[in-house]
Amino acid sequence: MKKALVLGAEQQMGNLLCQALNKHHWDVVAAISDHTQPVFLSDNLMIAEMAPDDHALMEQLVSESETVFLHLPDPCAGPLCSFSLDTLIELVARYQRHLVLTTNHYDIHHSMGNWLWQRKAPLPLHLPASLTTRIQQAVATGASVSVVCFGYSLDDQFQRSFLGMLIKETSQKLILQSPSPYELCHYWTFLPDLAENLVHRLTEQPCQPTGLDVFFYRGYKANMQDIARCLALSSGKPVSVMPLHWPLFGLLALFSPLFRGFTKMRRFWQQGGQLAITGKLRGHPAMTHTPLELAMQHCWNKRRRPA
Repeated sequence: MKKALVLGAEQQMGNLLCQALNKHHWDVVAAISDHTQPVFLSDNLMIAEMAPDDHALMEQLVSESETVFLHLPDPCAGPLCSFSLDTLIELVARYQRHLVLTTNHYDIHHSMGNWLWQRKAPLPLHLPASLTTRIQQAVATGASVSVVCFGYSLDDQFQRSFLGMLIKETSQKLILQSPSPYELCHYWTFLPDLAENLVHRLTEQPCQPTGLDVFFYRGYKANMQDIARCLALSSGKPVSVMPLHWPLFGLLALFSPLFRGFTKMRRFWQQGGQLAITGKLRGHPAMTHTPLELAMQHCWNKRRRPA
């Protein structure tokens, strides 16, 4: 039985990884720093409560695991993690374990030429330079690291996703504020699908990977009209799409780090982005699909069906 350590198991992505690992019969240690949050429970899962300065416990948990999972959310939504990422990477390298990072936190490179000529080409995206350097140093000393990149989250809860900031609900309908041109597609990710696909891939691997692997989980390529149709199918309410008023968000950003992070991504929303990554994380044909995925497929098939 494979052994995994999931850091931040009380957070959404950590909880989903624990469920997927349990489904695929991994032996899991779920490390949490906030005991007030609900955590997935099962017979082959052990919970370890860990404070930010519990270096000895961190070392013990890493040494006893084969694979360590950590989700790095966008820092605008909160701190990347409640402990030293450098310490974790150092331990992974020391014990030559496999570290799996999931993230949609990128450096966005703005081109001066695009700004001068008002070109609408996708902006190049890269993993943060400091993170990339630290990972490469760990790999050089014998660690194996897999980084799974993904796009915007389809989670519509306000505290967890930018999408939740864009949806307003009344008793009669939903209003979706569009920060992008209607025809511009972005990559959207349903996190339960990401967790399931990732764990399935790692479970089916004949041996532990070596070196550095960077993959892009494509999710769903959709524009705001696609998202609106999917919301209508999911909620049973009509959905109207209206342009986002960026000046208003600029005022709100004065008082909220979350809104401030959103406004910093204005050009990214309006032009789209492109990761310089060739590897892709794909699902298995036999996997069950979520209702949201089926709803999205239904939307696309209906749109593409000849009149």
